[in-house]
Amino acid sequence: MNSFTALPADNAEKKFTLEETLELARRAIAYAHRHIKIGSTQISNNQLTPEEFTSRRKAIGEESLQDDSFGIRQAVNTVKNPLENDLDLAFFESVVMTSAKYSVGNCAEFAHFALDFVLRNADPAMIGELFYIINGDHKFLVLNREPGSEPEKPSTWGENAVICDVWANDAYQASDVMTKLNNYARVDGVNTLRKFNPARQVLTCDENFTTTYLRPLRTIENLKINFITKLTKLKDTLENYKLGLVTVSEDKSQSERDKAKQIFADRIKIIDVITVDIKRMIMTIDELNLSEPEIKDEILDEYRVAKSKLCRLYRKFQMETVAAMQFSSAEQQVLFLEENTKTPGLFGLFRNSQKSPLRRNLEEISDQANHSLLSLRTSNSSQ
Repeated sequence: MNSFTALPADNAEKKFTLEETLELARRAIAYAHRHIKIGSTQISNNQLTPEEFTSRRKAIGEESLQDDSFGIRQAVNTVKNPLENDLDLAFFESVVMTSAKYSVGNCAEFAHFALDFVLRNADPAMIGELFYIINGDHKFLVLNREPGSEPEKPSTWGENAVICDVWANDAYQASDVMTKLNNYARVDGVNTLRKFNPARQVLTCDENFTTTYLRPLRTIENLKINFITKLTKLKDTLENYKLGLVTVSEDKSQSERDKAKQIFADRIKIIDVITVDIKRMIMTIDELNLSEPEIKDEILDEYRVAKSKLCRLYRKFQMETVAAMQFSSAEQQVLFLEENTKTPGLFGLFRNSQKSPLRRNLEEISDQANHSLLSLRTSNSSQ
């Protein structure tokens, strides 16, 4: 995971007025409310029936679910993007896109949306940071906090710092925090507001969910680098698998039948075609039109459009790579004619306790290829 990135000195010198910052906060609030229509923690939800309220909590993912359904917070954790290696960036993108898809969210989702707006629309020198309340239950966005000020002390943030509380539909000068910032609580089945209490609560910046941290990661160039890295891994996997097939096919004691030799030859041709296609894609990636959206939507910026297109291409090559290393049932009957094969294994190879030398060799190169592909799936969680 990337370490926290300090604000560049030239950006730190640029100043924004209170009114400029408040206007940006209002625009971010409007943007978030255009996409998130319902939640569960708002005071207005006290008018709902218990069944309606429970339904909303389930939609968010706050209610314990007894069936196979799940809310958006569970859905966020199931979204895996192979081209975003940083886990916090991947989580941020997933929160925004999932909340937009279902139009539901509470303070956390609203705050992510506000940060998303600032990331994509504000001057790059504007600092936006997600804050939350320790010993409380609320999340919001802080704009234009003075670099070097103390996160837990709003009095040090500067006169032009602004709290953008999308959930409360309010934006105000940070110096008003003691009179305006509320903390959500569910008391006796009722949504309630409680004033922020510095005697037992602390404001904290979620430092990996800031414009300073996310903006350098959220680039098309990074997507291209990750795309090329993963395609290269697919290419290497195919080439190593092909090398193993060539070795096996040249061993007359293991593949002396003409039909078996033809199966290996056909498989090697398929691998060669896919390998050439991958190499060509790596060489011509800069010629791709990555930023033109297929549909018009304010949530889709150039980064998300490029990510969607590159992900589709990567998954296409990934599926072709896996298919190229699979022997059909008919091919296996020819290759393992002397065996009574019953149990399927990796890459469609049937496993059997009475293994021929040919089977053992093919299983070995298949296991190596499988390990290589698994490393691609887990690389996102290790960075």
